[in-house]
Amino acid sequence: MTVMAFGSNVRQQWANRPGLRRWGGELISWFAIALLAAAVTGLVFVALTPRLFGWQFVVVAGGSMEPAVPFGSVAVMEDVQPSELRVRDIVMFREGNGKVVTHRIVAISDDGRTLTTQGDVNNAPDETRVPVTAVQGRFRFAVPEVGRFVRWMGTQQGFVTLILVPGLTIIVLELLSIGRTLRQKPPAA
Repeated sequence: MTVMAFGSNVRQQWANRPGLRRWGGELISWFAIALLAAAVTGLVFVALTPRLFGWQFVVVAGGSMEPAVPFGSVAVMEDVQPSELRVRDIVMFREGNGKVVTHRIVAISDDGRTLTTQGDVNNAPDETRVPVTAVQGRFRFAVPEVGRFVRWMGTQQGFVTLILVPGLTIIVLELLSIGRTLRQKPPAA
C-alpha cells in the first residue's frame, strides 16, 4: 500500500504542467513590472510637472479649507504674480514661523502689498496679514485622498510595499528563469 503525504498529489500535478507553472510565474512577473512602471511613471510626472506647467503639489494636512480643498488630498498650486491675486483666490503662503498655509484671500490692502486670509471653516480671518511676496502659489484643483497615499509611501511600510517587494519579486523571478534556462541547456556534443 502506498501512502502519499498530504499535498504531494497537488505538487505532482503542478510539476507535470510546466506550462501552467511558467504562466503563473510570468503573470506575477508582469504584475510586479507593471506596478514598478506605474510607480516610476508617477514619480516622473511629479518631477516634470512643475517645470512644464509651473505647478506645485502640496499634501493637505489640515481641514481648514474643507470642502474646497479636502483634508488628505494633494492640492495642485500654480505660480502666480502678486498683481494677479484676487479676493476669493485660494493661495499657499509661508508664515513667519516657516509653516506653509493654504487659505482663501478675503481682502487685499489698498496698496496691494498685503492680504487678509481665512480658512473656509474658520470663524474669523487669520490674525496676521500676509505680504503678497510670501504667496508661493494659487490653488488650481485638488486630487482627493492621494495625499494620504503619498504620506503612507513615505513610511517604512509604504517603501517596503511599493519598492522593495516588487523589486525583489522581479529579481527572484528572473533568477528562477535563468535557473530553468540553464537546466534546459542541451549537453555539449
